[in-house]
Amino acid sequence: GGRREKRREERRGKERKGEKKKKGKKKKKKEKKKKERKKKKKRKKERKKRIKKKKKEYEMKIRDWSSEVCSADLPNWVNELDAAGGLAAALSTAAGLLLAISSAISHDLLKSTYMPSISERAELRASRIAMAVAVLGAGYLGLNPPGFAAGTVALAFGLAASSLFPALLMGIFARDISREGAVAGMLAGISVTLLYVFQHKGIMFIPGTSFLGDMSPNWFFGIEPNAFGVVGAAVNFTVAFIVSRMTKSPPSEVQELLDFLHEPGDGK
Repeated sequence: GGRREKRREERRGKERKGEKKKKGKKKKKKEKKKKERKKKKKRKKERKKRIKKKKKEYEMKIRDWSSEVCSADLPNWVNELDAAGGLAAALSTAAGLLLAISSAISHDLLKSTYMPSISERAELRASRIAMAVAVLGAGYLGLNPPGFAAGTVALAFGLAASSLFPALLMGIFARDISREGAVAGMLAGISVTLLYVFQHKGIMFIPGTSFLGDMSPNWFFGIEPNAFGVVGAAVNFTVAFIVSRMTKSPPSEVQELLDFLHEPGDGK
């Protein structure tokens, strides 16, 4: 009887030792994981610091270079050529935008939608009026620039990426995208992008109107609000394909036209 009890005690002691070893191993694994996480966090912080330092260094170098170029004793005709080049670039861009605005209002809105029976003379008059209003508005904003001008430009590119780009791409390469699907995709992309930008930057960039604040921990997968147009484009594609499957497909004439554009035949 005494031997059996000793054996049992020895077995219990071995089991206790085995359990202690297992617990020790688990603790060691947990500690290793914690240490690895801490190391990763430290590495990320160090990388961010390095990137910030490099950005600052590059900015300082660019500033120094620009100041040296501006302060260089160049001939007058070189400075005049520089000014003329900048002015020509600004005028060409402004002319293209004015033509786009005037044609969109006079032809796309009035002629194609609201007033189909309008004459060419009235359409030309409407385009000139729209162009004059655009020039006056741009001149006023140029003389009194708002504080959210840079944010508005970034928002414009984001909205174009989330609405126009997918529609144009699907209109060229996708035969089964319907009109309803394209419109629904554009609305979904624009609404998602606007919602994300406004909840972080504020409604029309007005301070105090943001819901989450412009803080990186609140960003969706770390995506900056100015770069959220990519996600809006993905939403646009998804919604457009889903709605197109639920609605009627485009007419056969449109599909034949796309086929002809992709693979032109003999012109028959």
